[in-house]
Amino acid sequence: DFQPVVKRRMSFFTALRNLRAVVNRSSTVGNRIWARGLADVNVESTPQKKNLTVLFATQTGNSELFARQLAKEARKKQGYDCKLVDLYEYNPDELAKEGLVVFVTSSFGEGEPPDNAKKFFEWLRRPHRSNLLENTRYSVFGLGALRSYGDRYRAAPKELDKLIGQLGAARIYDRGEGNSDGGAMSDEFKTWMQGFWKTIQGNEQSVKVNPDEPTASQYVVIQQDPAMKRN
Repeated sequence: DFQPVVKRRMSFFTALRNLRAVVNRSSTVGNRIWARGLADVNVESTPQKKNLTVLFATQTGNSELFARQLAKEARKKQGYDCKLVDLYEYNPDELAKEGLVVFVTSSFGEGEPPDNAKKFFEWLRRPHRSNLLENTRYSVFGLGALRSYGDRYRAAPKELDKLIGQLGAARIYDRGEGNSDGGAMSDEFKTWMQGFWKTIQGNEQSVKVNPDEPTASQYVVIQQDPAMKRN
């Protein structure tokens, strides 16, 4: 009687081991199928923030003030990862890596760029390949005093616009011009800024233009007046 009992017990444990092996194999295969299925699922990831670089050139602080307003709006209301940089501290070799750039600058004296932008302008005036900034989109807002300096009040922003365009960048929104002699420069900047956001968020395609020629929708900003003659 002993041997049959032992054999029955051995066959029972053998069957149990076999059953466990089958279960483990099934579980492994199932896990692989499940993992493979997850890999095939199109999981919607959190959208990445868009990048914007705001570069400013200023003699008395007004351009920096407006640049900070733009950067604040970009971060808090428009969902941009925004970098704000003084042109004196900016490495121009990085410009070709920027996707979207806004320049806020004034004219100083007889139409020269502010002191903190002179090195940057010198770099722009050097020979470069014509498509250096082909992947860059940009816009410019310029400040100055029309009554004090005549048409020279916009000389530096205008030259900046021209030189950036000549390097292959696409002007995404027309250059704005604020006149500190007009009495409403802050309102002019806000109006320009609203148009800028509307344009880039409306998914309008950038078109490369000749910066010397006004576009069909050339934006003309009326002028304003702090007591300062230089910006």
